[in-house]
Amino acid sequence: MPPYWIGWYDRWNVALPLAFLGLLAWVLTLPRPVAAPAGAGVASAPARRPAAAMQPTTMESPANGSRWDVDRVVDVVGRAEPGSTVVLAFLTAPSADWRELARATAGADGRYGFRITRFPPGHHVLRATAWAMNGRTSESALVDVSVTDARATGADQRRRRAGPKK
Repeated sequence: MPPYWIGWYDRWNVALPLAFLGLLAWVLTLPRPVAAPAGAGVASAPARRPAAAMQPTTMESPANGSRWDVDRVVDVVGRAEPGSTVVLAFLTAPSADWRELARATAGADGRYGFRITRFPPGHHVLRATAWAMNGRTSESALVDVSVTDARATGADQRRRRAGPKK
């Protein structure tokens, strides 16, 4: 026997590749499932139907780009999946967080409505999100609105005309 077969390191150089080849041969001999021929009468799983699409959520009023006064009462109306919970949320320009404004349930005809009073002045983005009972959601298009305070603007204009305080 040659001298390089004597050391324990050399034995592992031979034993590990042989063990790997034995494991590979065992895996290759394992039985594999065979597909049944087309007319063999094997019952197959029923085909899954895709989930029905959710009715899109829309916001019909107010119109995109609307302007209203802070004291004005505004009705937000639209359509959603019948029976779903509709959440009206708004985003104020400097903030990046949607804040919930109100919740309502869409009627059997799919209509929902909110009444907004004393909305804060500034530029806002509105969004309605419908949550169906089975967990599906649908969002309306974003609606930009501007709310102004006519009283504050009139006072500012009078102050500018009067000039600086002395």
